[in-house]
Amino acid sequence: MRLLRQRPVLILWLAETLSVFGDRFFTLALMWTVWDRAGAVAMGVVAMIESIPHILIGAFGRRVLSRFASFRALAVVDAAQVAVVGAMPWLWDSIGLPGVMVVIVLIGTADAITEPNRAALTPELVEKDQVQPVNGLMDLTGRFTWVLGPGTAALLLAFISAETLFLIDAVTFAASALALSWLAQSEQRPDAPASPRRAKPWALRRRGPEPRRPRRVHRAGAGRGRDPPTLGSR
Repeated sequence: MRLLRQRPVLILWLAETLSVFGDRFFTLALMWTVWDRAGAVAMGVVAMIESIPHILIGAFGRRVLSRFASFRALAVVDAAQVAVVGAMPWLWDSIGLPGVMVVIVLIGTADAITEPNRAALTPELVEKDQVQPVNGLMDLTGRFTWVLGPGTAALLLAFISAETLFLIDAVTFAASALALSWLAQSEQRPDAPASPRRAKPWALRRRGPEPRRPRRVHRAGAGRGRDPPTLGSR
């Protein structure tokens, strides 16, 4: 827990924790809504198409990922998703299932960009000898939240509507965007000296690439680029 005494690590950790919980809320809310309005077949199709951006970007998108390899760029991507995720239930009435599927592909693309870049930028927050402990902390937290998230979402769904779960997920995107913006500003402060011992993030990723997996609907039956599968940056 000493790592969390460092403000940048604490802020990123809180943002990641909220983000993963929000993903589980999004998954259950979306799957519930699709099943209720279009049936089981549509639910399966939605789960499948959301994973396509993760597969394509994971296999061929290194240049795309490099264009968003900064906290500021990731903050913009998360902020852009706030309104879209929050409006998801009402988008259905406006554009129907085909339009919703297009939106889900866009959200999946944003998530496929932000997920690996956040992990790759983590080494910039700490000294080189702390990179492995910080990555371990983030991974352990992610595993716990992937286990607790579905149960929490199901419990909330017993008392609130799916629309409210979408709004909660939008709030987690907003919190993540604010946290990433703070990290971007703290990096640019003139009083924040650059340490020569800090590792280069993408160099570390190339040494030990860890395949990222979809975070949303694709994981509906299981439990951050981690072990079990996803249905959307974060």
